[in-house]
Formats: sequence, structure tokens, C-alpha cells
Amino acid sequence: MRRMLVALAVAVTVVPFAGSRAVAGPVVLFDEGHGQRFLAAQSGELDLSGLADAFREAGMEVRTHSGPLDAGALKGVSALVISGAFAPIVPAETEAIRAFVGAGGRLALMLHIGKPYVGLLAPFGIEVSSRPVHGGEGTVDGNSLNFAVTRFERHALTDGLESLSVFGCWTLRSTKPGATPIALTGAKAWFDSDGNGKYSPGEPVGVQAVVMAGTLEKGEYVVFGDDAIFQNRFLQAYNRELGRRLARWLAASPAAAPRPSEQPRPKSIGL
Repeated sequence: MRRMLVALAVAVTVVPFAGSRAVAGPVVLFDEGHGQRFLAAQSGELDLSGLADAFREAGMEVRTHSGPLDAGALKGVSALVISGAFAPIVPAETEAIRAFVGAGGRLALMLHIGKPYVGLLAPFGIEVSSRPVHGGEGTVDGNSLNFAVTRFERHALTDGLESLSVFGCWTLRSTKPGATPIALTGAKAWFDSDGNGKYSPGEPVGVQAVVMAGTLEKGEYVVFGDDAIFQNRFLQAYNRELGRRLARWLAASPAAAPRPSEQPRPKSIGL
């Protein structure tokens, strides 16, 4: 009888051990190593906890990383988010990110200021404007820097989307094939060249790209000219559907899911 009980106990202990090896969902990594002030684990008005929650709802595991973005940091990651960087992304990191996308990863960039991203965007053939764009129509709260965008090109993020809103947005320009505008301003958008806060005759006017997307080898990327789009305050009020679409798009990355035993791994949040 005692032998039978011992055998039963062994059989019972095997089941939870096997279950503990189940592979989690695809991993999305928030970069927080470039001076970011708005974070995925914090719930302030300008933080990104709402976006992180949208990723979890899409079945993703959310991690953050505060060190350099190299091959080790990106191992096992399916999607990389770099939002609100204030410090430059250095050439070695650019090469690691490019290799990550080329191997099938998905990359989402959100700009607070353009300069830290210049070196990273160059291989993808994208340039950033030197001034934020003012909307000539659809303004929010009477501020021409805050406006709704309703003109879209075909993409998984924008098909059927009615609008998105920006709150101080840089424009994007393609310098070589591969990067395509998927969200554009109206024809009355303008740049405040003289800095007086209002349109002056002779200032540049016209349609401008505020979101661009493209492919690089096996992977894909999207660049948003504004990081406020996904901050808690503006995500819930104006851009909730876009946040959900971004979550689903990143979760569908063909990059391999992580192995549970991989070490080292970036810090996990909110699990």
C-alpha cells in the first residue's frame, strides 16, 4: 500500500511541473533606456499603462528594458516599442534593432522629439520634420497643434479606422522605397515658420504624413510622429481603437515566442 501511495504522489507532482513549462504569449518589450519619462508601469496621465494593458488583452507578455538595446535584450522578443525617447539611439543599437526587424520582429516608434530617432530612422528611409505640424481643421480644444486625423491609406492599423488625434506631432517623409504614409493631415495643415503661434502668409501648407509604416526583410515597422497618441490621457479619450489595433498588429508578429527558461530576461511588469 505504501508503494502505491508513493507512486501516486510522484504522478501528482509531475502534472504541475509540466504545466509550468507552458510558453507564454508573444513578448512586447518597452524600451526605457533612452531617457523616457512616460513609462509602461506607471499610471499617470502621460504614462503608458493603458497601452500596456491593451497589449496584455491581446495576449502579449509585457516587459520593460532600461539598458542598451542589443541582441541579448531583444532575444525572444516579438515586438519592440520605443516611445518618448529623449536620449539618442546609438549606431550599435540601430544595427541590433535593424537585425531584429529583418529577422521578423515588429517595431513601433512614437516620437516626443525627433532628434533621438534620426540615426535609427535613416536605415528605414524616414526623415522627421524640424517643426511640429499645425492642423488647419479638426482642431481639439482650439489649439492648432492638437487635431484629428481622418485621412488614411491601406494598412492593418488604419483599415476602417474613423480617426486618430495628435497632440503636438512631427511629420514624416520617405527618402527611399519601403516606407509608406498611412495617416495624413488635411490639405490645410501648416508649419509655424516664424514662431508666432498662428498662420502667416507664405508659411508651408499642405498634406503631411504623421504615421508611416513599412517592411524590412521579414519584419515590419510603424512610426508615429507623436507619442501623446498612446499616453493614458489621450489614449482613452481619443485613440482607444488605434491602441487596440496596434496591440493586435504587434501580437501577430511572426517573430518567435520566447522560451520560458531564457536568461537573462528584462524586467517584467504587471504580471
